[in-house]
Amino acid sequence: MTGREIVLAIERVEGERIVAVYAFGPADSSPTAMREQHGQIEDGVLVFADQGTARLECHLDGDGSLEAEWINGRTILVGRMRHLSP
Repeated sequence: MTGREIVLAIERVEGERIVAVYAFGPADSSPTAMREQHGQIEDGVLVFADQGTARLECHLDGDGSLEAEWINGRTILVGRMRHLSP
């Protein structure tokens, strides 16, 4: 499997609920795509678990980056996201 560029842009936070845009570039046989994700904050972790998609958990690290885990059944992928200045 090859790496893939992703963007997670938080659009709104309403209490514990989050609306974000999740976009990703092509990898292997998967095309580029983007979609709106709905999530929530659970014990300080951003959790996106829309039906029909892999569960995405994002943990904020001390350096401002997010450690992300994509969980799909028994498969777990781990990556790191960093803030990009506009």
